[in-house]
Amino acid sequence: MEIAQSVAHYLESRQIPHDVVDHPQTQSSLQTARSARIAPSQLAKAVVVKEDDQFIMCILPATHLLVLEWLDRERSGSHRLALESELDTLFPDCATGAIPALGQVYGMKVIWDNSLNNHKEIYFEAGNHRQLVHLDTEEFMSLMCQVEHATIACPHESAEFRRIAH
Repeated sequence: MEIAQSVAHYLESRQIPHDVVDHPQTQSSLQTARSARIAPSQLAKAVVVKEDDQFIMCILPATHLLVLEWLDRERSGSHRLALESELDTLFPDCATGAIPALGQVYGMKVIWDNSLNNHKEIYFEAGNHRQLVHLDTEEFMSLMCQVEHATIACPHESAEFRRIAH
């Protein structure tokens, strides 16, 4: 499977310079970063949530976990993780679980975690389990300039503390 057609068309129509990085098939974002030999904090992963009848894509580093309470507070709402069966219909040109971190391509609202702005380069799933899209952070942020951003995630290692504290 190649890069998702929707993503390729979106990047090309906006003349966003990008590379496609091949890697062995993986099942998690941290495994993907390791196999692609990139820093896990540079891999932007997509986590889809649902608020009422609307799906929202949260984009955060692979090293982080989404904190639903922070998202609820930021957006003054109540969110739940989208079900896998819901995701298959939302991303028809993607392999299951290989969601590109460009929700706007699929007509979704997007909110990205502020920690993504701390890197020189960003990678994200290409819509399959064998490729990543690679962009300069400046280019990635140009795609994110019209969407929300906030602190909605915490590093994996502090997740247990966050659960206890909130």
